[in-house]
Amino acid sequence: MKVLKGIWNFLLSFLLCLILMASFAIILLSNTLLNKQYVLRQLEKNDYYGRIQTDLKNGFEEYQYQSGFPEEIFANLFTNELVKEDINTMVDYLYDGSELTNHTEFVKNQINQNMNQYFTENNIKVSAQEQKNIEEYQRLIVSVYEDKVNILPNHIDKIAHIIPKIQKIIGIAEKVMIAILVVMVIVILSTNWRNITDGVCTIATGLLSAGILLELIRWVVSKNIDIKNVVLFSQSLSDLAREIVSEILLKFTSFGFMFIVIGLVGIVIGSYGKVKKE
Repeated sequence: MKVLKGIWNFLLSFLLCLILMASFAIILLSNTLLNKQYVLRQLEKNDYYGRIQTDLKNGFEEYQYQSGFPEEIFANLFTNELVKEDINTMVDYLYDGSELTNHTEFVKNQINQNMNQYFTENNIKVSAQEQKNIEEYQRLIVSVYEDKVNILPNHIDKIAHIIPKIQKIIGIAEKVMIAILVVMVIVILSTNWRNITDGVCTIATGLLSAGILLELIRWVVSKNIDIKNVVLFSQSLSDLAREIVSEILLKFTSFGFMFIVIGLVGIVIGSYGKVKKE
């Protein structure tokens, strides 16, 4: 009888471990990558806005060198506030489906104004063909702004379509997993109601196992994936992704350690209760 009960408790502990792992993964995803506020905090924390502004300046400088235009042509094409607003608008579009707008018209008007002022001050007359070339050049400058500010170039519409669906599924899964976890604990305690210390040890073993697995997963990922050299669509986005991945792995460490400590304490308490009862 004791052998069967031991096997039963082992199976319950194993199932609890799996449920804890699944619950952790779902809650982690819900509170990080699928959470708009988390993403906005990461953009601010990692100075993503400042990096994009630097990318814009470098991008404009490349066209300045190619064209031979003076620096004042590229002055005041954007402001820190406009860049931040456009990036946040894209985040809103990704997570809320709100209207996607940007300040490309402002950039276009600003460079047009700067060029006209430069031509006027230097008495430069522009032919019809030169005007066409200038308009094409202005479109290139505007495209630099669009490409640099766009968080996920060429993919933003697809991702904006997918994220709400995943959020809905994860939201349901989160509630289901919490309910299953509560039921699982009740089942463990109820099947060991005559010897509650066995139930405590079973729950503690599940926690300990989940904690060890979380630490193992973190170690395997860190060992086999060179996070520092992860490359996405741009350097700025790659830097941001590396910071987010590193922070998520830290959560594996912190929660894994917490599960291990609670599991060990539970096993000690349960074992002490058994000895005292005997």
